[in-house]
Amino acid sequence: MKHLHQLATVSMFCLTMIEPLAAEQYSRLQYDPFNRPDFETLPKPIEAKIEKPKQPEVWDARLFATMRSGQHSLANVNGNIIAIGESIDGYRLIEVHERIAVFMNDGKRYELDLDGTNKENDERNLSANK
Repeated sequence: MKHLHQLATVSMFCLTMIEPLAAEQYSRLQYDPFNRPDFETLPKPIEAKIEKPKQPEVWDARLFATMRSGQHSLANVNGNIIAIGESIDGYRLIEVHERIAVFMNDGKRYELDLDGTNKENDERNLSANK
């Protein structure tokens, strides 16, 4: 019984010593997660100047193959398979012929041929001449 009394006394002493330490740590760690930050102390965002990428004057593209199948026609341009209505480098495929793929960009019509020749026509000029 004497040992039990000593054990209880030592336990109570330890608890009285640990409690203030735990309370001190708890008060340092406690914060309000819903508290808004002080916006005056935050660094101001850097304004970046974003420039639109300039398209090259001449579209450097090569037609490797065509597959005609109506609205499901495909063209292999620079190793990429493009379907009618899809775009590559900003150029939209509008027609596929046996040896030619026709693209549009900014009102201009571009024809890529399997023999490596590329033709550029202004669609506005073509429609005015008709």
